[in-house]
Amino acid sequence: MAPVEPVMIIARAESVRGEIVLRRRPTAAGPVDELIVNGAFAMDSAETGSERELGWTAKNAHRVLLGGLGLGYTADEVLASSVRRLDIVECEDALIEWAKLGATEVLQRVASDPRVRFHAGDIAAVPRRRRRPTVGRDRRPRPGPGTPSSSTWTTARTS
Repeated sequence: MAPVEPVMIIARAESVRGEIVLRRRPTAAGPVDELIVNGAFAMDSAETGSERELGWTAKNAHRVLLGGLGLGYTADEVLASSVRRLDIVECEDALIEWAKLGATEVLQRVASDPRVRFHAGDIAAVPRRRRRPTVGRDRRPRPGPGTPSSSTWTTARTS
């Protein structure tokens, strides 16, 4: 039997969608951050290529609207470009708070960038006329009652 890896709880909160846990586990390659929502694995930092690729699609935009913060890798990639403003709509208030508190290095980097504006809420509530043209969408189901149908939308305007 393989030994059980110790897991460190970084932050924990309750929401209408259930318990949200941000935790870190050691691996041979280095620490991995994990996001657990309502007892179900949502994402981790072990492989962030698809999240960064999604952010890269907005590299030529002046302003980007991102639906969902997650662990911050899509936002981090958007901020590596010359984007003038990044609006992030996140349905979990705790994730916004954890980013502002610098719970992880990536979340801290995103939250401390002056181009970032956080908005608590569901991306589906943003009027379509304000969403800008969509350049990419990551449709992963999110666990729990009252959960938005899409966890991450990246939209960009080049003018």
